[in-house]
Amino acid sequence: MIRTATPNDMPALMALADATGMFEANELEGLAGMVSAYFDGHLDDDHFWIVNEADGALSGAAYYAAETMAYGVW
Repeated sequence: MIRTATPNDMPALMALADATGMFEANELEGLAGMVSAYFDGHLDDDHFWIVNEADGALSGAAYYAAETMAYGVW
């Protein structure tokens, strides 16, 4: 089920990002900071994190926001 991410998803979201092998350690730290800023309300209202939950575990995540350099583009 796709749903909006919640602060309780943070550990699983970070574990999922680490498991992809796409991020270096310092990049994971940056990602954690960005996710935390989202949950703490420090990003504009047009930033979104969504997750897919299957059998009680996160199986995917996505981030999206409006493109600041183009009108009406996401």
